[in-house]
Amino acid sequence: MKNLSKEYINSFLHKCLTGEYEMEGWQHPLGFGHIKIHTGNKDKIRLHFWKEKTNEFMLGEPDRVHNHAFDFISYVLKGGLMEKFYEITVNSFGTDAIWEIENKGDHSVLRKTSIRCNKKPGQNIYHKAGENYEMSSGDFHDTISTEDNTITLVFENSRPEVSSLMICSNLMEEIVREKWPILEKKEIFRIINLVFNKSSLI
Repeated sequence: MKNLSKEYINSFLHKCLTGEYEMEGWQHPLGFGHIKIHTGNKDKIRLHFWKEKTNEFMLGEPDRVHNHAFDFISYVLKGGLMEKFYEITVNSFGTDAIWEIENKGDHSVLRKTSIRCNKKPGQNIYHKAGENYEMSSGDFHDTISTEDNTITLVFENSRPEVSSLMICSNLMEEIVREKWPILEKKEIFRIINLVFNKSSLI
């Protein structure tokens, strides 16, 4: 995992703004802007952006609790967020089910498995601007923004042996397809400029 200085991150973002790196973005179904940054090497780098503070009543709602098929380190560039962790217990009488996630660029497909389960709320961990944190693949969690205009820079490390899963109501439809609305280039640049407290291109 990377351990990056503030100077390195600022230089990296300036390269994004000057067109050195190709970027594409979507509005993720979990409520944040999801921007892929293509640097020309194997690194998987993302910017995540929450325009508004998330209502905490949304925590743990169906189709929000999930894991990842990668480890990652996240740098909080602006604002703040909370990671809420969950313990998942397989239970044939559980009210929830484990769903498999297949991400296909601009949309995701959820498929319900035959595994029913229950989820138990665990630890809440808060992170603010200037901090970074790591998360392991397979950890079930939900993320909410605790401030408006929260921005994180995320570096992924793929774990092919881990499946992307979501905990959803057992009563939901067998297959759910979620389209990701595209973020225009102008909006992507606006988001990055918020890190530098500017509203237009540098």
